[in-house]
Amino acid sequence: MLQPLPRHAFFLQWFVFLVIVVFLLFLTAQSGVLYFLIAGDVTYLSAVILGLMLVGLGHGGMRCHEISRELDSLYAAHSGHGSATPGTLTENYLNLRLAHLAQDATANEADSTLLTVFSERLMAPQDFGWFLVNFVVKLGLLGTVIGFILMLRNVVLVDSIEMSDIQEMLVSMTAGMSVALHTTLTGLVVSAILSVQYLWCDHGATRVVADVTFLTEAARTRGNPLGV
Repeated sequence: MLQPLPRHAFFLQWFVFLVIVVFLLFLTAQSGVLYFLIAGDVTYLSAVILGLMLVGLGHGGMRCHEISRELDSLYAAHSGHGSATPGTLTENYLNLRLAHLAQDATANEADSTLLTVFSERLMAPQDFGWFLVNFVVKLGLLGTVIGFILMLRNVVLVDSIEMSDIQEMLVSMTAGMSVALHTTLTGLVVSAILSVQYLWCDHGATRVVADVTFLTEAARTRGNPLGV
């Protein structure tokens, strides 16, 4: 039995997630942690990673809006109180699928190919998001490597055991360690945030495919174009 979501519900659920993320950023900014992360990173990789997080959140918001639109389009067709939204992948798929049913109710191979194409087109835009998830982790690891290089470079450059030289070396090593830890922490946190978002996008896309499959199979067995 198909249980439709309320209109725009999927996008609104993502928006709640966004509000939580913004609130956590506000808390880190108010406590000085955000400034500490950025100011303590002389490579500015932490700032770049945070910028990529904003890009990812914007992209994820657009994806959730599109997926929500696909779900609304499907449920409108299912309810009988409207039709699939013109221009959506769901509307195109339903038209082609029902055309196949009208011509040949046993065209299983063509319908299977059509469903595969529909699923891939729906899921493909999330690939950019998962690329971002992996990329920010790699940037964090790059910062770790740079930080350790800075630490080791300063050890190698010390050619005396004068107290002033040792103190300067310790200060430089601390800066290198700061870069390593800050970029790693920022990369991991941003990766976790974007992973949750894109898992939600994948969940929504999977639900679209599952529900549209349910409706079209109901149409095939019952002879009803909308599966109701």
